[in-house]
Amino acid sequence: MRIAYSGRVLSLMAAAALLAAAPAVAQGGPRDPQQMREMMVSRLKDSLALTPEQVQQVDKIVEKEVATMGKIRDEARASQDPDARQAAFAKMRDARESADKEIEKVLTPEQVTKFHAMRAAEQERRSQRGGPPGR
Repeated sequence: MRIAYSGRVLSLMAAAALLAAAPAVAQGGPRDPQQMREMMVSRLKDSLALTPEQVQQVDKIVEKEVATMGKIRDEARASQDPDARQAAFAKMRDARESADKEIEKVLTPEQVTKFHAMRAAEQERRSQRGGPPGR
């Protein structure tokens, strides 16, 4: 009897964990700023073959970008202005463009070319699913 009970408890715990993770998965990834930063840096490291020094520099840039994006998102959520969401998208686009320019400064010319291709592919995916344009 105890084994069956433990199995039910484990099943319920697993179901609860899946339900808790569902919003992050449904929205395309983690929403925790630290996880987002790690995911972004890892993707850039792997896709662009960054050196350890470049990884450190990019990590600092992405850390700043993630913090800025979080602040913009929090301000938009707290606002009663109906246009706050559109304004937030514009601010986020500007923050992304600024971070991209900083990242480009630490890349080689070949890496910059790959980086631009990555961003273009991301923008294409967003436009196909109806996300905010031009990040």
